Amino acid sequence: MIRREIVEKSALRVLEKSTQGGIKKGEIGVFASRHGVGKTACLVHLAIDQLLQGKYVIHISFSDKPTHIIDWYDDIFSTLGRTTGLEHAQSLHDELAKKRVIMHFSPRSNMDHAYQALEALVKNTEFSSDMVIFDGYDFEHGETDLFLKELRSLANKIGAMVWISASYHREENYAIETTLPHYLQSIYDKVDILIFLIPDKDCVHLRLIKDHDLLHPEMVPLVLDSETLLIKEK
Repeated sequence: MIRREIVEKSALRVLEKSTQGGIKKGEIGVFASRHGVGKTACLVHLAIDQLLQGKYVIHISFSDKPTHIIDWYDDIFSTLGRTTGLEHAQSLHDELAKKRVIMHFSPRSNMDHAYQALEALVKNTEFSSDMVIFDGYDFEHGETDLFLKELRSLANKIGAMVWISASYHREENYAIETTLPHYLQSIYDKVDILIFLIPDKDCVHLRLIKDHDLLHPEMVPLVLDSETLLIKEK
C-alpha cells in the first residue's frame, strides 16, 4: 500500500468526521486517561498521520527517559508498515524523520523553558510545524490556566494545531462519571476537543467528552488496539 492510500483509509479520518473535522490550526485537543493506558500511543499515531501527509510535527515530551518517544515512533511506524503492507517502509521512515522534531524536558522542568525552546526553533530555523504535541505535562501541579492560554497564543502565532496528554489517578474512575478530576475541570472550557481513554479487555475505548461547542458529543466509533497500539474502527 502506498502512503496516500494509508492516509485515506486511516481510522483517524473517522475521528475527524466524529469531531467536526478534528482540531484546526490554533486549536487544542486533549487525550486524558490514567497512567499507562495509551495517551502517548494516540499522540504518536496522530503525529505519524500528519507526517504521512507531508506535514511537520514538533513533539515535546516531559518523560524521565529521553529515548522514550523515539522508541514509540519507531514501534508504531513499524506496526503501521507491517499491518498495511507499506511500500519502501524504511526509506519512508527516514524521510518522515526529517519532518519531525522531538524536544525532551525533565518532568520538573519550568514550562517557560519549553516555550522559549519552541519559539526559538520556529523563529531561528526553517522548520515550520503543523502540529505541536505536549506529552506528559503535569496538569495536577502546573499552572494550567496560564499554560493553556500561552499555548493557544503560540499555536495561533505559528499556525499549528496542538494535542496534549493529561493524566488522572488510577483510583479516580472518572471515565464513567459525569465529573472531571478537579485539576482537569479547569481545562474543559479552554480546549476544543477532550477525549477520555477507557481501558477494556483487549482495547481502549475513545470517549468524546467535549467537541467544540456541542453540548452532547456522540461516542467516537474508534478504539485503541492494545496489541498494535493503533487507533482503529470498532
